[in-house]
Amino acid sequence: MANVNEQSKQQLGPDHAIRLTMTFQGHEIEVLLNKDQRALFAPESPWLEKPSDESGDLRVASAVFHHPVKDVERYRLKKDDDWWALFGPDGRPTPPLSDKTALGKFFDALDIDLSSPPHGPKIAVLLESPHQNEYDTNFNPLGPARGPTGEAFHRYFTSHVLPVLLRAGLTLDDDTDGLHVLMINPVPYQASLRHLLTKHNEPLKNAVWTKLWEHCKPNFMDRLRQYAPKIILNGCTADLKAMVAAAVKGHEKQHGTVQHYNVAHPSQWQRALHPFGKAT
Repeated sequence: MANVNEQSKQQLGPDHAIRLTMTFQGHEIEVLLNKDQRALFAPESPWLEKPSDESGDLRVASAVFHHPVKDVERYRLKKDDDWWALFGPDGRPTPPLSDKTALGKFFDALDIDLSSPPHGPKIAVLLESPHQNEYDTNFNPLGPARGPTGEAFHRYFTSHVLPVLLRAGLTLDDDTDGLHVLMINPVPYQASLRHLLTKHNEPLKNAVWTKLWEHCKPNFMDRLRQYAPKIILNGCTADLKAMVAAAVKGHEKQHGTVQHYNVAHPSQWQRALHPFGKAT
């Protein structure tokens, strides 16, 4: 892999003099910031250690990376009459999702921890890394895909995305009792650092994610081996998708071929797919 500082420069732009450092699992990580990105950090954030000099350098508090967002089983995908539908993991229909539904409570009622993975065929949905809705303000993990990402998956997967995948060659066995749908973050920590910023910055997130990925990849490979999904949907964003795809191919070489498809990150589905539908 290329030198990590060189990667940061390529991702964040040419004018870098400010260091953002953090400790992750005993490893010292550094990302270089430009002045605009430095200005995004909330000056009174409790998750930033105060700089010891006037360089403008920042250090992320170690507590930010203490607790990963754990993978969950969120749905069971089953044939319902002549088409597929998302049921709860226990096979019961999911509750209705309205504009007034509290998403956190909605997903609390569905999610099942994967400390003992379910038996039967599984679909692994790869989501990249948790964002602002996946941790509370004290950095306690809440679960994967808790905000617009989870809402879009619930609304559009069977109606819009699944038909495209089936046309692209995906095959589903409707003789089973359904497929377990798993929500997985390859990097299960808040790479976006959204709780530290006044607004999101995609290049910064990509740079931090890339550094974390070096240390998270072995655990991600272990989780894939443990879950043994039959289908993997890579929903990471465009700049990071290839790194995760290479890891999935490595998994296939060791553990056998899976149906591996790329999808847009579910957070993008609302904007792309909402306009499609029957006119009223």
